[in-house]
Amino acid sequence: MVVSLFRAVSAFLIALALIGMQAGVLAPGDAAFASIAIAVVYAASLLYAREGAPLWPTLKALFLEPRSYASQAHYYSFVATTALAGLVVLGAVAA
Repeated sequence: MVVSLFRAVSAFLIALALIGMQAGVLAPGDAAFASIAIAVVYAASLLYAREGAPLWPTLKALFLEPRSYASQAHYYSFVATTALAGLVVLGAVAA
């Protein structure tokens, strides 16, 4: 239950950090830190779920194999979270 709630909320939290950074409410460094922290925790939870598998094939499956997820929604949630975190970091670097 908690994991599925985190999956649902993670992309929203990063988008909120992006909006806060663009609005000037959140410093670019703080927004980048928050988004990276959320993305790392998300990826770590996925790696933990695949415990015992070799690292390189697991990382490859996380990004390139949607069939390795329980549903397409989980895959697209991870991709959206990662992409939004990258967007926030790029925005912070540009600021």
